[in-house]
Amino acid sequence: MTALYTHPIFKMHNNTISHPECPERIDSIINAIEKNNLMNQLSFPHFEKAMKEDILIGHDQKYVEDILSLSITSGQQHHLDTDTSINEHSVEAALLGLGAINQAVRDVCSKKYKNAFVLARPPGHHAEKDSAMGFCIFSNVALAALNALKRKFVKKVLIIDFDVHHGNGTENVIENHEDIYFFSSFQHPLYPNRSFNKNHPRILNLPLKSGTTGKEYLEVWSNDVLPWMHKIDFDLILISAGMDAHRLDPLANLNFETEDFAKLTKSIVNLSKDKCQGKIVSNLEGGYHLEALGESIATHLKELLDS
Repeated sequence: MTALYTHPIFKMHNNTISHPECPERIDSIINAIEKNNLMNQLSFPHFEKAMKEDILIGHDQKYVEDILSLSITSGQQHHLDTDTSINEHSVEAALLGLGAINQAVRDVCSKKYKNAFVLARPPGHHAEKDSAMGFCIFSNVALAALNALKRKFVKKVLIIDFDVHHGNGTENVIENHEDIYFFSSFQHPLYPNRSFNKNHPRILNLPLKSGTTGKEYLEVWSNDVLPWMHKIDFDLILISAGMDAHRLDPLANLNFETEDFAKLTKSIVNLSKDKCQGKIVSNLEGGYHLEALGESIATHLKELLDS
């Protein structure tokens, strides 16, 4: 069975008014899950918030302490950077989001569930070791990989990030860890407009020009990306599942269709069966056209359920 990890507090975190990373993103996904009759096929496990040591494994101590010491009164907003604003519920939501993916990894690695999806916000793949960025507070997927290795659930991890923006935070946190491989595809140039590794033995970055279609992407995926993944060894796949490469998304200019995410997910599922006994934990990142986001996540979940 596929497990879905979510919590009401993920809707209570809020950015400023009209911010694209909004609570309605959760509603759109839940609505699409219900519309596609997937709800009764999913398990909804309990989880606890992450502990401080779960964050310090990848983030700088001063940054972590600064975040955990924030005291925000009801109705106020605190800006961590120009794009990332938080309210009185945000730190608790971030801790529960990390707790959710850590529990999902534990459950999948122990074979309690065949795979899992974490429906949490704020997202994480832009948060670097010492700073929040791009709507993100903690680098959840990177931290989950490090915690899985620390607890000896796995020996090696592959992170796949197909969000339309480069996973700079994930790369920043894991680039010196020899037991983690990282793949990120992203529109370029586009936010975060930073340099990225081009000749790293464990990191494969795939910049995409504006207007790239899902068909074009899947050709490169099949011809260049999958062969690289088949050459490496890993015990678990973690996915940063951003759906903002969709043609309707307002923050980017790629031209994926909803069905392209299904095809990509199916390919990842097949890879996981070949390499790591089907163990996948997927985590929500971007996607800002509400209807497209919901339907794309629903197709993603269908492929996980059918695996």
